[in-house]
Amino acid sequence: MAAGPPQHTRRLPRSPLITTTGRVTVVLQTIDGAR
Repeated sequence: MAAGPPQHTRRLPRSPLITTTGRVTVVLQTIDGAR
């Protein structure tokens, strides 16, 4: 949640680092949801 919404990262596909951070955030959220 502190990283920010994944939608904002999707708007900036230019930087692979940003997209990677967005993916990590989604994965972390999914893991938390699975728990």
